Amino acid sequence: GMTKVSIIIPAYNQSRFLGRAIESSLGQAGVEVEVIVVDDGSTDATPDLIARFRSDPRLKAVRQPNAGLPAARNRGLAEATGQHLCFLDSDDFYHPEKCAKQASLLDANPELGLVYCDFTTVDEHGNRLWIYPAAIRDEHGEPLAVQTSISQLARTLSGNIFPALALGGYFPPHTVMIRRGVLEAVGTFDLELGGHADYDLWLRAAARYPAEYLDEKLAYYRDWGASMSKNLDHMTRTRI
Repeated sequence: GMTKVSIIIPAYNQSRFLGRAIESSLGQAGVEVEVIVVDDGSTDATPDLIARFRSDPRLKAVRQPNAGLPAARNRGLAEATGQHLCFLDSDDFYHPEKCAKQASLLDANPELGLVYCDFTTVDEHGNRLWIYPAAIRDEHGEPLAVQTSISQLARTLSGNIFPALALGGYFPPHTVMIRRGVLEAVGTFDLELGGHADYDLWLRAAARYPAEYLDEKLAYYRDWGASMSKNLDHMTRTRI
């Protein structure tokens, strides 16, 4: 049958964005999906929002006392039954073909450990984020965007990406699909590393398995001012 993909969504007090993340996961075409939402002790409307999706048997919801992002992802992993895994933060979302395109690469190339794709940056309303006022246009009459492509970075994009990754992370976690067997071999998220736990896991995987870059913008990254990656003290500490 179809490849089964588990999408793990840790949720902590972001009920305003979570619905879009869940809908984009349940809306994946061409693969069997299992969507695991881990409510990490939210105190907002997150439980009510998750309850709206209860009728879909592909959604599995678990709730735990607040333990932080790496622990919530690991809890989702413990519940997951898919051959391949994706980690979606509750304020981000996917293109409908993201999982099918990545799963087909992993299925066709058994030596690959993970596949990652390009992404589009959007604002808090889900609209493509522009860095300049709309009055400023490029030569095609389009507003100038705060958009870069991973492929523009001077790095090794496929194969042994470990040396490139060792210089610093260059893709958000939800661009990745990783094979279940890789996690069984290299372990799960390190609870001590907070906002760098994803980077650490990709390093461990890339040290042992080749990766493949899919040059399509199949993920949407929401830049809205309150994300963990903006907490410089935390990010500096966990990076060290």
